[in-house]
Amino acid sequence: MKLPPPSHKTTLSKLKQGVWIRHSEASYVRECVKARLKGIWKFAHPIQAWRTYKFGRSASESRRCAHNRKLIKERRNDLHLEGLNEKQKAAVVTQEDRTLIVAGAGTGKTHTMVAKAFDTIQKGIALSHQIAFVTFTKKATEEIRSRMRSVDGIEIGTLHHLARRVIAMVEGKEPSLTPLASERNKKQRLQYFERWLIAAIKEDPSLLIDLRLRESAFERCRTPSTDTLPRVRVPPQGAQVKSMGEAQIALTFHFAGIPYQYEAQFPVPKTHRSISTRVYRPDFYIPANPHEQPDIHAGIWYEHFAHDNQGRLPAKWDEDKPGSTQRYEQVKRWKLKLHSALRTQFTSTTYGEIQDCFAQKRPFPEVVLERLRKCGLTIEYTSDWDVAAELARLKDDQNPFGPWRITEEIDAWIRTYRQQIPKQSSVGVNAIDSDKIEEAGALERISQRVLKQYVEHMEKEGTVDHEGTILKAWKYLLERKLKPPWEVILVDEYQDVNPVQAAFVHSLLSLRDESDPSSGARLTAVGDDWQAIFGFQGGNVELIRKFNDPVHQNDRFHERIQLTQTYRFGQQLADSTRKFVIESPGALDRKVIGLPDRKPNKRWPHSIVIASNKLTPTGKSKFGRTPGDYTGSVLAILSRIQEQVLQYGAEEQKGKPLEVLILARRNIDIGKGNGGYGDPCIDRKTINKFAEQNNLDTDYSTVHKAKGREADYVILLDTGPPRAKELAQNRALERAMELFSVNDPAEEERRIWYVALTRAKDKVYVVADHVRDHTHFTDELYYNVKRYYDVGEDELAEYLCPLKPRVPCPACNLGILSVREGPHGNFASCTSFDYGRDRFCGHKERVCAICNEGLMVRREDSWAECQIKQCTYQAPLCNCEVPRPMVKRKNRRKRKFFWGCQNFSRSSGNQSCGMTLNWTSGPKKWEL
Repeated sequence: MKLPPPSHKTTLSKLKQGVWIRHSEASYVRECVKARLKGIWKFAHPIQAWRTYKFGRSASESRRCAHNRKLIKERRNDLHLEGLNEKQKAAVVTQEDRTLIVAGAGTGKTHTMVAKAFDTIQKGIALSHQIAFVTFTKKATEEIRSRMRSVDGIEIGTLHHLARRVIAMVEGKEPSLTPLASERNKKQRLQYFERWLIAAIKEDPSLLIDLRLRESAFERCRTPSTDTLPRVRVPPQGAQVKSMGEAQIALTFHFAGIPYQYEAQFPVPKTHRSISTRVYRPDFYIPANPHEQPDIHAGIWYEHFAHDNQGRLPAKWDEDKPGSTQRYEQVKRWKLKLHSALRTQFTSTTYGEIQDCFAQKRPFPEVVLERLRKCGLTIEYTSDWDVAAELARLKDDQNPFGPWRITEEIDAWIRTYRQQIPKQSSVGVNAIDSDKIEEAGALERISQRVLKQYVEHMEKEGTVDHEGTILKAWKYLLERKLKPPWEVILVDEYQDVNPVQAAFVHSLLSLRDESDPSSGARLTAVGDDWQAIFGFQGGNVELIRKFNDPVHQNDRFHERIQLTQTYRFGQQLADSTRKFVIESPGALDRKVIGLPDRKPNKRWPHSIVIASNKLTPTGKSKFGRTPGDYTGSVLAILSRIQEQVLQYGAEEQKGKPLEVLILARRNIDIGKGNGGYGDPCIDRKTINKFAEQNNLDTDYSTVHKAKGREADYVILLDTGPPRAKELAQNRALERAMELFSVNDPAEEERRIWYVALTRAKDKVYVVADHVRDHTHFTDELYYNVKRYYDVGEDELAEYLCPLKPRVPCPACNLGILSVREGPHGNFASCTSFDYGRDRFCGHKERVCAICNEGLMVRREDSWAECQIKQCTYQAPLCNCEVPRPMVKRKNRRKRKFFWGCQNFSRSSGNQSCGMTLNWTSGPKKWEL
């Protein structure tokens, strides 16, 4: 390896000049010196060897870092860096191979990136046409262009724009976008998918089994998710099988015309019986004559075992019931020994074989039928399957006038599949949950056939879709068909990239000279993992947390700079929102510094205010009857905002309209569209008229669309979890797609709330349903158990009733407790009856004995307390199977009070645990 000459282009000369030294440059010099000092040359030329060694030391990592720190310090006073804080200046001056700027809400990330582009040109690191500025939306592109009007030649656009430029450099022209890619043409796209799916099924009728599995997955998700999913019904008798694996086997029998009985009793001879194996019911029995009773030697007995391809059983079994796997193994050995001793026609499959079929892209029904053929059964595979009749039945079961449900699942699967790295894009075969693997595998086999036709259709027309644009450009860069002309890549909103987009960005850093590792482009990405809220579009938050190339999975050296100073809100809101978002297990903590001059209101100092949507008598008399569930509460908040600003606000705010942003999770919540979920929650006309009269400027937005916006005050309407997630179709699809995603939906919902809370400059008002229909985040803020949050509720007490947090049912954990009126006063009952008679637990208990309105919230110390903060009533929990708060009772003989079980009664119908406690025991003594 030839040692670089000590000229102005080398690292040694850069050490003497005010130029940033990249890690790859110094590493290259050290490797060259190391190679030069090998062998006997260093002994033959000791003086030259010493000079070479000194040259290598000058490029050591410690000296490189010291030089770069000194450079940042020296450039603090550059005129064109005025207006930036110390962290922002460091982000601008840093010109590493890869730099990640973690910028929180309101920290000026766009201003910093624009300044970095100008600094890059001014310092001669790159010419304007050698810089690519990547954004994620067209709106952001226009904003960047408006800020950089004085510079020509910079490539500014979205990732798809940059990908089209790469394709144009290779092919000579930019690709055309297929009309099917547009959401406006979704109906037409689904029609194409349906046509291609039917053609694929006619070619391979075994796909009917996968269609049936997807139908079963949908049916199982009609009821709320629980640890134990409902059984799967299979034709023709409508038997309820225990798993999706057994469902595949039963459907194979059905479509192949093989009569079977599910869990028919095996007549075990007395000599082989024991106490634990007296009754034996194999999974399937295929009789020689369908009209005869099961006989040991007259038919084929079939078992499907739960062992995976490593021979293991689900570890969850032992967690739920210790010793389950050991007993299963013992019973399995007894079954095999029994069939061997009796010489029955017996065959079996395992869950591991399903895993292997998924990995090998082989239909599992083929394995099932092969086993039956070895038992002497003659089968004409797929020859007599009535495809047309089965397709008609499946379509009639759904909405005959709307899109076929499976085509919407295929549409979502194809988009997600094409956003993954190829080696990651197949269903994992070692997942723990076998049902999810089988449901996902069915969708994959169907979708792969449609995807093939979709790609061929686009190739025939010479078009691409959005995902195909990134894939094609990335492929060209991997194949070295193009050396990108950009020396500096600036990427905004990096937390929203999907794996293929991240791979495309990193491929732009390919080396110009393979022998020189410092010849690649520089990458600077800015983003915030706390604001990664576009997981539904494929965004992967782990890509910004690791900031590595998702293809090679190597953690190359990179600088990580955090912008900690926010210019939007004060320290109170900064601390509260920071504590809120890092409650997620995967969130990375960092410091946030608020504006010192944005001080809290003197009378109402809290930065987050919790309120209900129920007006008090005073509120009703002032605002009257308002349309929408939340209109009255919004009017009350607007009135309070105007009042506190006029009386206690800053002088400079008087006379100009204050901005109030009304946020919600869904469009229907802010009076836009109906979404199929009922009437709008607010009436914009009434609110706008009131705001105009009080010199307020109101605007409305969903949380996702509000990203990047800010306002003086924010009103967040908490109308409950997203309704779309409750739909059976979406829940079934989500189970199948979990194997693609590494995002935790619960973590992302918390980040969505963080984005909503950080849109405010002064204060956030959270308005929730008075009784039940709100998320647990409102309850978390309300209870404020760890005292992390600057939360209050007194500010709106005059107009709005106090919030009643939700209390989960202690019996079923499906519903929540709700206060109801009874003949003997109020009581609490579970709302699980909303899920149907077979899911209703029927749990009832008493409400607070003091206020007669609050529900009793369980604590970890075996006590319960009233949910209403103003009422501090507490009661111990009894020892019943479902512990209930104990009540005050009086001993008639001793005439003393004591704590007793709610169910204590002389009536034989009520069963009490019999637990009693002294009236004085516990944290408080109550005089009721």
